[in-house]
Amino acid sequence: MKKKFGLYDDSIEKSSCGVGFLTRKDGKQSHKILEYAHEALCSVPHRGGMSSEGVGDGAGICIDLSTDFFREITSKKLKPEKFCVGNFFLPDQKRYHSDAQELIENTLKNKGMNLIMSRMIPVNYKCLTPASRNLQLLIKQWIFETPINLNSSDIEGVTHQALLDIEQIAFQSKKLRGLYPLSLSTKVQVLKGRLNSNELIPYFLDLQNKKSKDSFSIFSYKIFNQY
Repeated sequence: MKKKFGLYDDSIEKSSCGVGFLTRKDGKQSHKILEYAHEALCSVPHRGGMSSEGVGDGAGICIDLSTDFFREITSKKLKPEKFCVGNFFLPDQKRYHSDAQELIENTLKNKGMNLIMSRMIPVNYKCLTPASRNLQLLIKQWIFETPINLNSSDIEGVTHQALLDIEQIAFQSKKLRGLYPLSLSTKVQVLKGRLNSNELIPYFLDLQNKKSKDSFSIFSYKIFNQY
């Protein structure tokens, strides 16, 4: 039965996300893809909600791993699909961040992955409203070398199973509450936050780096149920 509460009428409620896709037909990675994605995201703010304080319902992007970018930050001659990138929201309580790190690194190590580096994803809080800054979740990134004896399809199976193993423990642990995998793959990565669509690219500094080159991007606005 439809209900009304004050001015709210759930009979006219909509749940449609703004979604877009960009790609290069030649498959070559280019920073232009991210510039075009920003233009597109600036065109769909009407597809998502925003609070009176300017806080968006959420926006996210899925892109292929930029070989040039990850070579630069790791100082290694990485080859496509020979390294794995995992992006994770960290637990709600900071004192358990080390437990999350141990879980992720040990799980991947047990799958034959060697850790290259980990880092906090750099962001630009200046592009957000004060209220929005306080609602963003920390994202940590891990970069691993993949086993040399596996082909690309087998590696993706291994990384997917590693993700399931991490989820199985994290989602049942009270102290790891909030630990959430955005992506873990040798092919793509996902970045997202409690953002308005036009804030997504400016917020994540990696996406503004000219070394960040992609052959496709899939982006969405108003997609986050966990907030």
